Amino acid sequence: MVALSGCATLKPDERALLLEHNVSPETFDRMRYNEPLTVPDIIELSKRGVPVPFIIHYLRRTETSYPLSPSDITELKNAGVSPDVVNYLLATPSIYSPQRYPYPYYPPPYSYGPYYYDYPPVIVSGPYDRWHHW
Repeated sequence: MVALSGCATLKPDERALLLEHNVSPETFDRMRYNEPLTVPDIIELSKRGVPVPFIIHYLRRTETSYPLSPSDITELKNAGVSPDVVNYLLATPSIYSPQRYPYPYYPPPYSYGPYYYDYPPVIVSGPYDRWHHW
């Protein structure tokens, strides 16, 4: 007999917390498989009394950008979602969206692939119109 299991990411104590707060099966399944939550899911977690640090911790773990519209923000605030959660959601586009600065790419033998940086490089146009990194 072969047992198939998905990429379950919830620890037993996290599952128990969600079951204790009677989270809907749809939201529970999304969280079980580390899928991004929707605005209604976040509202549900808040209304069910799931602790704010747990909600933010889960949202960080999914590394999802939430570009909220003004109506989404109003809906979250009117539903009583914690300001900490709303502020985190508003910050996600700048945290997880792709950066908008150019990456120079020189063909081999100068490099063997695109450059990936942990920080935004300072790009200055130098002599001969070449890109320089400092």
